[in-house]
Amino acid sequence: MSAHRPRNPLTPERLQLAESHLPLALTMARPFQTTRPGLREEYRSVAFLAVADSAGRFDPGRGRKFGAFAKGRIRGALLDAQRETLPLGYRYCGRSGPEVRPLPYDTASPDEPVGADLERVEAVAALLAALPARHAAVIRLIYFEGLSQHQVGRELDLAQSRVSELHAEALEFLRGLVSDSDTGGIS
Repeated sequence: MSAHRPRNPLTPERLQLAESHLPLALTMARPFQTTRPGLREEYRSVAFLAVADSAGRFDPGRGRKFGAFAKGRIRGALLDAQRETLPLGYRYCGRSGPEVRPLPYDTASPDEPVGADLERVEAVAALLAALPARHAAVIRLIYFEGLSQHQVGRELDLAQSRVSELHAEALEFLRGLVSDSDTGGIS
């Protein structure tokens, strides 16, 4: 016996059902997009595909509303996508990690030991992990994604002035962490 219901063809009625629930998919994808802004389109696509798949597998004869049926499938698909994109170290500790891009190879000087670039990436990841989620998202969007504060505000549904405040608070917090580590405050 298969664990999945067979998919029915997407008739015009089923297609209309799926299209009418796209706002639900967008709403459910938004928290995932906020934690991993670089994967915004990925999560949106996963949610849309899950709605279409739900429409194909939905059986109205079972007495369940389509929205309730689709919610479970959308959430499952989003969680699967999140698991696939999380760095290995964050998969097992139940939190989504910062998105860290490797530094270009030419950033290390010839006098630096092999692996110094990796140490810098790990240091940045540790610093971002210490920030509150919203602060870390602002830093990631500004410095890793290259967005302006105005664009970050649109992305996170915040006023530009609030983004500016969060940015300033995050930088102050990071300065404190870095100065603490210079004096032995964090390991």
